[in-house]
Amino acid sequence: MGPTCGLTPGGAAVPKGFSYMLKEWWTHIRYVKIVVVVDNVRFVRSGRNESEVLRQVIEVINIGDSLYEQLSVQLFLVGLEIWTKSNFINITNSVSKALGDFNKWRKSDLYPRMRHDTAHLFAYQSFGSSLGLAYVGSICDRQWAAAVDSFTNKKLSSFIITFVHELGHNLGMRHDEPYCKCRRKRCIMYETEVDTDAFSDCSYKYYFDLLGSGGTCLRQPPAPGSYYTLKREYCGNKIVESGEQCDCGSRSSCRKDPCCHPNCTLTAGSVCASGKCCKGCQVSPAGTLCRASTSICDLPEYYLYMQDGTPCKDGSYCYRGKCTSHDEQCKRLFGKQARVAPLDCFIVNTEGDRFGNCGIRDNIQFIQCSIENMLCGRIQCENIHRLPFLQNHITVVQTPEEGKKCWGLDYHVGMATADLGAVEDGTPCGMTPNLTFHENTSVFFWTLHNTLPTGSSEKCYVFYYCEKKKKKKKLSVRLHKLTGFLKHLELFC
Repeated sequence: MGPTCGLTPGGAAVPKGFSYMLKEWWTHIRYVKIVVVVDNVRFVRSGRNESEVLRQVIEVINIGDSLYEQLSVQLFLVGLEIWTKSNFINITNSVSKALGDFNKWRKSDLYPRMRHDTAHLFAYQSFGSSLGLAYVGSICDRQWAAAVDSFTNKKLSSFIITFVHELGHNLGMRHDEPYCKCRRKRCIMYETEVDTDAFSDCSYKYYFDLLGSGGTCLRQPPAPGSYYTLKREYCGNKIVESGEQCDCGSRSSCRKDPCCHPNCTLTAGSVCASGKCCKGCQVSPAGTLCRASTSICDLPEYYLYMQDGTPCKDGSYCYRGKCTSHDEQCKRLFGKQARVAPLDCFIVNTEGDRFGNCGIRDNIQFIQCSIENMLCGRIQCENIHRLPFLQNHITVVQTPEEGKKCWGLDYHVGMATADLGAVEDGTPCGMTPNLTFHENTSVFFWTLHNTLPTGSSEKCYVFYYCEKKKKKKKLSVRLHKLTGFLKHLELFC
């Protein structure tokens, strides 16, 4: 049997007195802010080169981040301390003592200087058969959020698995039992050292159990500029960077590229290797249209677009290069046969819940649409024949409204994806006609919007609420033949 994690089956590394608070959770991205401490021997063995130590640590975090992507967890190095002169604690071959001493120093000295969700000590020290040790479920707990990882002369790839394994303990994971399965023969939380890249079904359960009872610090991403990044410029990444004429990628890719050498220089006679105006390794003649416009609001050739507010189609206006309307959005989401639903369907946006709202405040509270801006909330469509293929965590919602079928999309709060079900920015959605009130009563109204077809002969409706008689009323109207919306409307109680 090879080297093992120092965590015993009895859970000796579980923090004493650790308690949980029950909180609701959803399966969305969590952010682990990590501080790494590198011991003096590791620094010396790295040639006393602080830049090299930084490079190694960032590589460990970056690859660890890619392994945690399967759990929707992102890792950030928010602090690095290198013991360049001597160790601040006595590191022996006892991994449990090393963890205890490191955690004691971390609480009193490190945490006040570098706030973190967890801290790891990278030590050039053999702990016998143990690769490291961590407190289980200690993430976010300033008293126990610590781990020790043995970082000797073994391959960096092997150490990365050790780091990811011990961090898994911080995140509540225990060692895999024989019945735990993943897509590999062995999984990351297997007790002994393994070469793998997958978490088991057991690890998923342990992690989600932790989210269900704590882990609140993981919801907050680090502030921009507060964490380390490594700019990796090199020939062969298919990105033309400083000092390069071109970049065709790997040697096999470059063999198929007549314009660029593997050393990122142009081949003989070539003046370009990429770009819309590069044809046959030569720049296209003057006057050639290299970039066509992408929409009626986009300008050809240049990455510019029509001024925001320019009229474009069916009473809509250009906004950031797109001609946005409820109808066009429905077609993009549900197919060309789809169309914007009647006004009745948009009433759901006044509820202020996950199915109808005008946004989310602080990722916690849904915002109710007012009657005046209910067309600015969740998109509502009709004439849906087939459900679209959507990415994970997006739900198709059907809301019945007076015999109609209103279709929209739910949004999973906290996902790092665009909210496809929200009415797109730039869509006219709150135009209010000139209103005349009679009998001096308060009237609350649902307004028409100016994206309905100009000259439409279909009946449209304005809904309003007469406070005096405590009654909702519906008024049948027709659109103005020229402008596509009402110029004047009289409401009676």
